[in-house]
Amino acid sequence: MPGGGEHDLCGQYHCINQACSSNDACYDAARNAKDTERSSSTGTTNGMVVTYVTLLRMRCLLNIIGMDGDQAAEIDSCNERYQIGSALVDISQLTPTMLPYPPKEPCERLTIPSGCAQVSAPPRQFGEASARNLFGGMAR
Repeated sequence: MPGGGEHDLCGQYHCINQACSSNDACYDAARNAKDTERSSSTGTTNGMVVTYVTLLRMRCLLNIIGMDGDQAAEIDSCNERYQIGSALVDISQLTPTMLPYPPKEPCERLTIPSGCAQVSAPPRQFGEASARNLFGGMAR
């Protein structure tokens, strides 16, 4: 069939380049969704650290009740000992492990064969659910 080979090359060109555009859009959407999720988890972790340190300090303060001696000095001691960053506060179990993003797989676009029309269709849009599926759930 005359002209069929040229038509097939044009179709292959458009199909592969559209697939590459869709792949790029999906990866970018997944990366943006994961960045948002990581940002949210960082805020949650910071809140948990503050709560944990507060509970440690409260436990120390409760031990002071009924003690003989200078309770004011003991209260100051509790407040100094139990702060974020002190040696007595181990927050390592509260820090989530952020796994690296999977690499973006290369997509080799074709050069336009002579005689093919340039088509500029917008890439397929991917929702947040599709993006989450690409990168998986949050690490613990």
